[in-house]
Amino acid sequence: ATFFLKVKNNSNSEQFYHIYYYDDNATFENADLSYTINSPAAADNAIAVASYVTRPSWTDYKGHNWSYSINNTAGTISSFSSRGPRIDGVKKPDIAAPGQGIISARDKIVTWPGSEDDYVIDNDGVNDGEGPADYLLSQGTSMACPIAAGAGALLMESNSSLKGNPESVRNALFQTASNNGEQNNTDWYGYLNVLNALNYIASTTPSSTPTPLTSPTPTSSPTPGGNGFLSGTVYDQDNFPLEGVTVTIIGNSSSDSIDTNEDGYYEFYDLAAGDYILTYEKDGYQGQTRNISLGEGETLGIETITLELIERGSISGHIVNTKGDPVESAKMKLKGVTTKTLFNTSSDADGFFEFTDLDANTYVIIANKKGYKRSSKTVILKEGEEKEIEIKMKKAKKTVLRVTP
Repeated sequence: ATFFLKVKNNSNSEQFYHIYYYDDNATFENADLSYTINSPAAADNAIAVASYVTRPSWTDYKGHNWSYSINNTAGTISSFSSRGPRIDGVKKPDIAAPGQGIISARDKIVTWPGSEDDYVIDNDGVNDGEGPADYLLSQGTSMACPIAAGAGALLMESNSSLKGNPESVRNALFQTASNNGEQNNTDWYGYLNVLNALNYIASTTPSSTPTPLTSPTPTSSPTPGGNGFLSGTVYDQDNFPLEGVTVTIIGNSSSDSIDTNEDGYYEFYDLAAGDYILTYEKDGYQGQTRNISLGEGETLGIETITLELIERGSISGHIVNTKGDPVESAKMKLKGVTTKTLFNTSSDADGFFEFTDLDANTYVIIANKKGYKRSSKTVILKEGEEKEIEIKMKKAKKTVLRVTP
């Protein structure tokens, strides 16, 4: 069927709007590809990463040669990568990284041999179909973002003063990208260059001071160095010492961190007088924060901190068609709305799927299978909750959508 959509402005002021498609089988005719950026890439304080073509062709493990039918020139922005600017004119994304034609370790959920054979890559370079073939060619901004994140981690590892200083990390990445600090609406700050960024931070000193984003700002201004001392212990909810808890102390002009030992003990010394924030973090446990004041030369013992385990939940269920029959091998993606958790799985012969070890959150579960319309369901999961759901998938029909002013 053909549908016509008319958008009318009844206000007295100019309005801006974007139109998006939800179903993969619906397309816009003469769509403006310059305006496809949306959440979360449009966020003010996020580094939005675009994808560019890394390799336009490849050889699978059977020796067959393949290439992308569109956008098959290395170094060009991927066709699937969102374009800016935002609706308010702000230039987004921020930077481009390799994201199309990426060869990496093959996830265990990718069946081999199977439907994705064309993208499976041999280990030894001898494409004889014998294997082992533990690599896979893939694409997406989900490939480009980890590369940019890894670049940021590498910068912080090479210069510890960058930790907790996101503005300096952003500046190093943007100033050394291929556009030399200039931003446009074609490739934005340009293509990521990690070596240039490393050389840049080696020759500059970050100007801003790390500031905790979720904690009150200390009121005093201690000078670095002193003879103050504080110590304490961290226990679990069963009153046993908790080893490996990262304890971080943050003052106005200094910060430090240490992991608790086997007795749950930690200490900081040579501290200047002033106000500090202590944070306690360990994977799988609920973190805690303490605000303390330390006098000149004071020795302070902190009361025992107790960290409680985070109870994990699960979401499971079945994928069925409109007749109630199970849909096998549907690709399932789970996204956390607030934590940005991302998990993938697929339905079995009975249409069953399961996501485990989940924090309390609102999740969006998306199901895809060739020949079916994409289906999704939003699930609110409480701490430790086990929830069962059913997702129905409809057969896909080819639809053309025309948009007129």
